[in-house]
Amino acid sequence: MTLKCIISYLVSPLTRSQLTYIVAGVLAGILAILAIMALLGYFSTPPVPEVSLKASTITVGLSTFDIVEKRPQLFEDLRVSIEVVRYQVPPQSIDSLLKGETQLTVIPVELAGSVMLKDRDVYIIAVDNMMNQAIIAPGDSDIQEPQDLRGRRVAAVVGSGTFALFRSFMKTLYGINVSPEGPSDVIVVNVRPGETLTALEKGDVDAAVIWDPIVSLAVSTRGMKIVAEYNELWGEVNPGLPAPMLVWIARGEVVKDKEVLKQVLEIHRRAAEYWNVNLTGTINVLMELYNLPQNVAEKVWQRNRMDAHDCITEWMRDAMVKVWELAIRGGYLDEMPPVENIITCSYIER
Repeated sequence: MTLKCIISYLVSPLTRSQLTYIVAGVLAGILAILAIMALLGYFSTPPVPEVSLKASTITVGLSTFDIVEKRPQLFEDLRVSIEVVRYQVPPQSIDSLLKGETQLTVIPVELAGSVMLKDRDVYIIAVDNMMNQAIIAPGDSDIQEPQDLRGRRVAAVVGSGTFALFRSFMKTLYGINVSPEGPSDVIVVNVRPGETLTALEKGDVDAAVIWDPIVSLAVSTRGMKIVAEYNELWGEVNPGLPAPMLVWIARGEVVKDKEVLKQVLEIHRRAAEYWNVNLTGTINVLMELYNLPQNVAEKVWQRNRMDAHDCITEWMRDAMVKVWELAIRGGYLDEMPPVENIITCSYIER
């Protein structure tokens, strides 16, 4: 075939059958590519959650809800979503739960016990971190151990469970009576959490009992020292038991729908695991939410580990009961909260 014939063939109009064949081939190729892309997840979209819940917490109160709020992509494949709502103070957060405006909240174990005594249709469903409270003092103070607090001025949030536990620890371990009113071996100065460091720096008090992130801020930026960690004091009173601090509590409708409950617990597990293993990601969340300097955020991360179990073990339930016993001794609780309202693994597995 001559060159002239070849060119004539190439530029000649296509027949209907040739055109049909080419179009069919192109379409088949496109469909094959689209099928491969679909298999690789290029067109996958997260399922729309079937159940939307609201969770309350406070403006400055670190918990796994920080991860839930700032890393929603971790939970996109679940059929339950959680919107985090923040309040200025714990009573507002708790009130929203009791009114049914929110279905979940995160609060200290002893406070959860108090709430459960008021409303028997709320339940503890998960544990966040262990005790991060501490007794702190100026770095150059001669206070070296809790016994040195006898006769000293100690700042505390008197209405808090942290203060109630402090009273119990001091009485049980050292025979030191602590009371905001009446006879006391320690001079108690009632302060708001945000006033603690100022009171120490001005010399209005000699020591303070407080929680994170204020403890980490005091040590990292204010030259303060830790006299005693609560988890260490707890270990002396209850050797061998964990020292739970923050817990997730839920309204009855969440607990009674076991499939929803399992999804909520999976959200908690993933958030706790992210906190524990993703240093950079968690520090970024803490800096964004609480405006912490990086070194303080790192200190907070170092001092706090979240419980990433699928559910509450019997061992952890027993530890919470011990916290309540201390809170009763410290005058924070009048009676034992309903232990059956702690949702353990046995309930989930039934």
